[in-house]
Amino acid sequence: MNLAQSERLLIQTFTEDMAQAVHELSLDENNRRFQPDEVFETVQDALEAIQFLAANYGNPEAPQVYPVILREKGCNIGHVELVPLGNGEWEIGYHIGQAFTRKGFASEAVRAFLPVVMKQFGLDHVMGICAAENVASRGVMEKCGFVKEYEGEAMYHGEMRPTCRYRLNEKPENASMNNEIRIENHRFTPEEYIDFLKRTDLGSQYPKERFEERIPKLLVNVSVSLAALDDKGKIVGALLGLTDFAYWLYVTDLGVDRDYTRRGIGRALMKTAHEIAGGEKDIAVYLIANENAVPFYKSLGMKFSDDVMQYNHIEWTDFTVE
Repeated sequence: MNLAQSERLLIQTFTEDMAQAVHELSLDENNRRFQPDEVFETVQDALEAIQFLAANYGNPEAPQVYPVILREKGCNIGHVELVPLGNGEWEIGYHIGQAFTRKGFASEAVRAFLPVVMKQFGLDHVMGICAAENVASRGVMEKCGFVKEYEGEAMYHGEMRPTCRYRLNEKPENASMNNEIRIENHRFTPEEYIDFLKRTDLGSQYPKERFEERIPKLLVNVSVSLAALDDKGKIVGALLGLTDFAYWLYVTDLGVDRDYTRRGIGRALMKTAHEIAGGEKDIAVYLIANENAVPFYKSLGMKFSDDVMQYNHIEWTDFTVE
């Protein structure tokens, strides 16, 4: 299955018949030198790695690794990956076999790959870490818009060595738009909130029973009510929450207009709400996450809790606000 594509390349999911190519590509000198943990000495080693990676596509706690296929020849020339570092951070990785280097394939693969996986996992930035002497890898990141944050001694593959750390924020075309978005306290009227629900995926989270009667009560009684507004005053994001301003914040609603996703608005709303409630040193945050939103919340450093209980005997007929 194709994940992404460019003029010359396809980014695909792994299949077991790629084991021989993965084995051979991993053995080249540069991979041994800079990525020793990605060297597969036998075809069986490569096959086991492929089986693990294929079983974990979409898992926000596992590496997301995809083969890079050269369109012209239909052959595997390397891979591109996104690896979770913990605390909501992800690191880009890539390797192109030596027979195909110096042709711009790595940069092309990264440019095609990142927008897709960043959207999939709700990321607004990605890290890049490499040995300082790896000039080729540094060049790829700089061509793809990564900005160097640090250069110096750091732990890299189990030893202290000169290292470079890069960061890629959202795509430049979104950055200027972000500067025009403002977050502010806002008490929604029922009419404007229902209109907003129609433009987001939040519109299917409420039961049909007495919807128009209960929404006004929700809007009046929440203790945190935030709106994200564009430069024309249009509501493009919303967060509602309950807090005691001492220990906890429960986020009841968090949504972004479908036309404004992937611009860091959800992250900004969560950060602002946390600060209003009392800050991360005092306030624990809880919420019920839609399955599709779990990667985004995990990117914020949130984890599943096993000590939350509920009592729920309400009538609940699914419907979508339209």
